[in-house]
Amino acid sequence: MHFDGFFLELLVNGQPLKELNVPINETTETVIPKSYVLSGIFKERKYSPNITYAAIFTPGTRFEVRFASTFAIMDAPIMAFVHVDGSHDYTHHILKQSSSITRDGFWNPSRNKKLFFKFSSITSSTNSSTNSQVNDVCSGLGTVSVYFYKAKRVPRVKYRPHQFEINQKKVVGSKICSEIMYSTTFEEYEEKKLKGGTNWKRTNKDPIAVLHLHYRSVELLVSRGLNLSANERRHLERNKKQKTSVNSNNLSKRPSHVIVISDDDEPLENGVIDLTGSSRKRTKYIPVIEIIDSD
Repeated sequence: MHFDGFFLELLVNGQPLKELNVPINETTETVIPKSYVLSGIFKERKYSPNITYAAIFTPGTRFEVRFASTFAIMDAPIMAFVHVDGSHDYTHHILKQSSSITRDGFWNPSRNKKLFFKFSSITSSTNSSTNSQVNDVCSGLGTVSVYFYKAKRVPRVKYRPHQFEINQKKVVGSKICSEIMYSTTFEEYEEKKLKGGTNWKRTNKDPIAVLHLHYRSVELLVSRGLNLSANERRHLERNKKQKTSVNSNNLSKRPSHVIVISDDDEPLENGVIDLTGSSRKRTKYIPVIEIIDSD
């Protein structure tokens, strides 16, 4: 996505994901962060007229985040922070020219392990204590954001570890999240320790620009008007056939002594929750004991 001199995109295998711009007044998602830049003498927020979506063709793949700004120059550097699903690792990047920077993951608090970005099916939680966090979680879920700030050089400051956790977000079944099928999981990998310290500081508390790129299933975006090439359509059809084959294999492996029932009164912890529809479906497996009367 491009907006007033700022740039953000998601890459899989080095290739940018296909994007769809939907006018804000036409989007069906009610809780979704909007991109903006500061504009004019009074530095008022100028919001993008569109919500930009990136299409996920193949879940389970790693991805990268690439960003840039045409306003970044040696004499006026820009500091950027990457957020994924509302999480970040307190690592900043300095843009000194218009060329882009790419990130493929976060660092843990000790800065000795890399956490690679990977698209994954959304996970659900039945913990009622998280109900109050549903709105906050959904507003960042399925979204990659970059916050841009003006920066200046300062004497080197030693890195002070922050206490934070980066895990795949869990979602309480909610209609707010019904259109979000995927979130990001973080694959841990041992790395050489990242050198701590910085020579840069933000000059203002508020960002000069914030870009939000929302990733969704390609099927959903096609239903909203995303155009696919012939190759992309064939790729999508192959994925559908593979999913159908996997589902058929799973059904064929189901034990003969299992009965499948559907009951809205069943507890969630024993069921499989489908967040894609307006109602939640629960499937419970009950063993059947066969009693034989010898008489």
